[in-house]
Amino acid sequence: MNKLSVIIPFKSGSAFLRQSITSLEMQNFRNFEAVYIENGVKDSYRESFKSLDSRFKYVYSPIANVSNARNIGIKVSSGEYVAFIDIDDKMDS
Repeated sequence: MNKLSVIIPFKSGSAFLRQSITSLEMQNFRNFEAVYIENGVKDSYRESFKSLDSRFKYVYSPIANVSNARNIGIKVSSGEYVAFIDIDDKMDS
């Protein structure tokens, strides 16, 4: 079980996705999972997540609603603790 689940909702076409992933990959603390929930009209990033390590999960929701996306993230997460960040947040290592 991961100690921390970081839940990150984002909309299709987000310019900050790569920055967000890189920010989490660079963390010194490694006992976490990152759950990215794409919410909106397209399921466009699934393939991008296949090349990442298993700590990075991708979920698609057709409902464009951040609260719904966060609730989905909670349901699919496995961490003891949950943190919510926005796609444009950059985490210091």
